Amino acid sequence: HANEHLLEPVTVKSVAESIYVNPSYLSTTFRQEIGETFSHYIRRKRIRHAEKLLREGNGSMADIAALCQFCSQSHFIQVFKKMKGLTPEQFRRMEGAQQRINRNVHPSL
Repeated sequence: HANEHLLEPVTVKSVAESIYVNPSYLSTTFRQEIGETFSHYIRRKRIRHAEKLLREGNGSMADIAALCQFCSQSHFIQVFKKMKGLTPEQFRRMEGAQQRINRNVHPSL
């Protein structure tokens, strides 16, 4: 359920209700089975989606933050930097440079 609705507001409560379990039970079971909290899992998946958007397009940070369900652009940048070690803009520049290198080394890509 969470993966299918990643780009929508998702909470432990909403997922628990959709599968008819107690939110506390879901939270505990999720952490035991997956090895991370539900909220961290969702943030990680959303950051992964943001990476894809940063690589493939030139959308603004505000647009990407909104698409990935972050409450604000600044929160998105803060979470991205904490998880990836660089800002989304730095990531975009680094990925762009890497793509140019790959095209020069492998022209068929």
